[in-house]
Amino acid sequence: MCGPETDFFEFGMLFDAVDFGVASLDFFTKYSYCLWWGLRALSSRAEELQASTFFAETHFCIVISLTGLLLLAMIIGTMETYLESRTERLEEYRIQQMDTEEYMNHRQLPQEMKERVRKHNLYKWIKHRNVEEEDIMAALPIDVRRDIKHHICIELVRRVPLFDQMDERTVDAICDRLKPVICTSRTCLLREGDPTSVMFFIMHGHLDSYTTNGGRSGFWNQCQIGPGDFCGEELLTWALDPRSTNLLPLSTRTVTSVADGSLAPVEDMGCLFIQTAWRRYKIRKLVRMLCAKENYNKANLNSQSKNKAKISETGSSLNTKNAESGEIFESDNVIRTPVSKPKDPDYLD
Repeated sequence: MCGPETDFFEFGMLFDAVDFGVASLDFFTKYSYCLWWGLRALSSRAEELQASTFFAETHFCIVISLTGLLLLAMIIGTMETYLESRTERLEEYRIQQMDTEEYMNHRQLPQEMKERVRKHNLYKWIKHRNVEEEDIMAALPIDVRRDIKHHICIELVRRVPLFDQMDERTVDAICDRLKPVICTSRTCLLREGDPTSVMFFIMHGHLDSYTTNGGRSGFWNQCQIGPGDFCGEELLTWALDPRSTNLLPLSTRTVTSVADGSLAPVEDMGCLFIQTAWRRYKIRKLVRMLCAKENYNKANLNSQSKNKAKISETGSSLNTKNAESGEIFESDNVIRTPVSKPKDPDYLD
């Protein structure tokens, strides 16, 4: 009565499975067919299902239809929210570009300079979608912000030999002073002979670093630095020098970006903080050394006092013992022999 050749029973939504003999197929073929059947039913909201009058089958088709409608509504809502957010950000970018264009026209900037400003704004938009990372970080709790900065910057900071010697708290404080910036190609970050106010840690991209050795004719030294490297270390040397003046050090090299990339600079105020932290670290290290030396000296003095006490006790016991036997010792700590020196022989006899 239930065979595919008879019309007596309504198979309903199971007609395809009975018609194709799905029950006798291997597991992977059966699973693939059932997966396709489920996706087709959800995507069409059960419109293609021919349910029978069986109570459970009817309600199962109702559940499939409602689930398909719910998923469709969720997809539409998500797409609408995404498009609204993207439209809003595009409008903000458009307004910002209009303000920038008005400013450049008002200041009568040359065309080449305008192109550089447009390129920087476009790259910043593509990179961050007009999202200010510093604003996001400022809204987070202190411990979360410290952990994030530690995760992002710890490898960059530890590459500096001087920072690698500092304790964990000082390195975390240095990481907290780093701020991410982006730069486009052919951007001059440092120029030889100019005061150095920023030290850069490279996160992405590459930089060209070259020097003419103070303008000496015929001299040219060039190298390329990439992710993990740093430049502007003259500022760090100046900050850690106790005899340094208020004048910023002069850069010994010219550094320009080769391709678009991200940097993490630490500015002169950060270097002053590093100087203070480094001095505190040196003071703590000196205090630990002095405490260890003091403890060592105390231990030696106690050991020497114990040894002298033992020698005094030994001498006193020997004096007492020899006094009873009629032998006389002097009262100092030097043990002297009670036997008189024998007469020297006369070798002429």
